Amino acid sequence: MPGSNSLTLRPWARSALVRLSFIYAALFGLSTVAALFGVYVFAATQLENQTRGLIADDVAWAEDTSQFVGIAILRDAVTRRSHANAFDGAFYLMVDKTGAKLAGSLDHWPVRAPKTVRPEIFPLAVSETRTIEAMGATVTLKGGDRILVVRSLEAVHDTLMAAMRYAFAGVLLIVLVGMTGGLLMARSVLRRIARINEVCRKVEDGDLAVRVADDGRGDEITATAQHINAMLARIEGLIEDVHGLSVRVAHELRTPLSRLRALLERGEQQSADEAGAEIFAESKEQVDEVVTMFEALLDLSVTRSGLNDKTSFVRLRLCDVVEDALSLYDALAEDHGNAIAQDIATDAAVVGDRGLLFRMLANLLENAIKFSPKGKEITVRVFRHADRLGVEILDCGAGFPPDIDVHTLRPFRRGTNSGRVAGHGIGLSLAKAIAVRHGGTLEISNRPEGGGRVAVVLPAAAPQKAAMDADHAEP
Repeated sequence: MPGSNSLTLRPWARSALVRLSFIYAALFGLSTVAALFGVYVFAATQLENQTRGLIADDVAWAEDTSQFVGIAILRDAVTRRSHANAFDGAFYLMVDKTGAKLAGSLDHWPVRAPKTVRPEIFPLAVSETRTIEAMGATVTLKGGDRILVVRSLEAVHDTLMAAMRYAFAGVLLIVLVGMTGGLLMARSVLRRIARINEVCRKVEDGDLAVRVADDGRGDEITATAQHINAMLARIEGLIEDVHGLSVRVAHELRTPLSRLRALLERGEQQSADEAGAEIFAESKEQVDEVVTMFEALLDLSVTRSGLNDKTSFVRLRLCDVVEDALSLYDALAEDHGNAIAQDIATDAAVVGDRGLLFRMLANLLENAIKFSPKGKEITVRVFRHADRLGVEILDCGAGFPPDIDVHTLRPFRRGTNSGRVAGHGIGLSLAKAIAVRHGGTLEISNRPEGGGRVAVVLPAAAPQKAAMDADHAEP
């Protein structure tokens, strides 16, 4: 139904709850990634400082050993330590003053090796095809011999990266679990909101007796539903008061208006001159118009008040009702200089009140005839779309002005292009009320080629066999 899209359940991609869930998950993920990056930098710094400490201990060991034990014993100690710490990522190399290897686990002195005892990071080629990042320091002994103490940083980085991979996997799992939980909660909330929106849609269609079911959860949505129910009860009571007042006024005025018309008719008959008779006749026509208006208001009030009353509904062929209305208005259209083209060949049925449906179609046909220029054709078509059955009336008049919308139809409201065409502005309101009472909708629009289009769309009745099976089904 046009205009009700704002009240129906939005697709997940457009749901505010789903968007908030994704935004929260994204913010949580980004903040966690930022925190993990900070942890990584901190851990890397700490491990590098720890490596610096190990290298400083090795430098102190080399200096003390060379000073108190001697170069020969130091060379043997370097060999033993190279074998003992090979699996810990530690490398040692002792060379003489000419650069010849004396001991250690490296084959030659690295080109970019540090030159002092201060630990530095440098690339270390451990083979012809493999270079690693390492930290080392050089100890220069008496006599020109040198010892290179090296610690690989590859193990440090591998440990950190492994920890970060596990951490990222954990964060991803948490985010996915959080998003799934958020979507499930959003689904639950959206279902409850959809029930409220369905009630609002029915209220928009004119059913003020509908209420939001109390789910008993006692949360904010339940409180909102309770407020909506209280508001609807208040509005329904006020409308019933206004309806009762309007009915009483119409009934009270009908009698004096009938008496007034009788007096005017007697005055017309007893008038001695022609001018007086014309005044009485014109006054009588004005009274008739007021009575007609009151009767239309009564019909509208009765139709709206009986929105949920289906006792008079029966299964009937919609095309039969259309044919009855056309048989009545064919002569009126001909007198007005119009022809009515028909396309109503369908056996589809609806469930409804024959009298109300006839009154609705009569109003719409009368409007189409009144607003169509002489010599123009009016088209009446019965159509079916899925489980909906409709009647479409096309005229060649001025169409509907922008200030008229099917959702803002009010009694006595007429379009700015109505001109001097007689009427009270109740016909479309009554037609809409009858359509809503039958679970349908009224559609109005302008045709591209000019003229107006009015369509009544009603639920199609179930197939006869299915309906009979449902009637005879076991309870």
